[in-house]
Amino acid sequence: MIIVTGVGRSGTSLMITYLKALGLKVNFGNWYKKFCAGNEDPNSVFVNSALIRSRNIGFDLGKKQIKFLMKKISKMKQDAIKDPLFVADTKLINFWSKCRDDLHVIYMRRNPKEIVKSQKRAMDMNTPAYRCFSDLIIRKEKSFFRTVKLLKIPIQIIDFENIKLRIVIQTVINFHKGFKQPDNYINLWRSLYAPSIKL
Repeated sequence: MIIVTGVGRSGTSLMITYLKALGLKVNFGNWYKKFCAGNEDPNSVFVNSALIRSRNIGFDLGKKQIKFLMKKISKMKQDAIKDPLFVADTKLINFWSKCRDDLHVIYMRRNPKEIVKSQKRAMDMNTPAYRCFSDLIIRKEKSFFRTVKLLKIPIQIIDFENIKLRIVIQTVINFHKGFKQPDNYINLWRSLYAPSIKL
């Protein structure tokens, strides 16, 4: 299973759309047109939100709840999911790694300053609210990368400002067993999803 993640506004929605265009099985959630964001996998959001809520309120999940969440993860049939929550709390990827041994990560990276600008455009926030946001992004990224390395989960970092088709294709070939490259993938990519993407 490929996990598409990254800090919010880093291009995760774009990447999961590309993966679906290439034929991977993806379960899209809600799309919020106003914010140009969404497509998070509903099952992933359910599990991760439950884990984060339990930590935030200082409530330890019982054995039954943990077993239920682990079972939900292990039974997911999607080839790829998108959820930025993985970067918010590294305990999440740790938990998932105990449920599945087929995890791979595509991490969408974007210039923190551009993320701040995008956040402000989408959320209509003022500048002071995001004064320290760039530093927070860098800290979150470093923490996530350290955890993934310790867990020995294969990861491909893709730069939002410089997405290349050949890198995405090669990543899917490396990460997804049985992937068959579509004969007309370049035309498909250009006409439907990424008319300006670099080859």
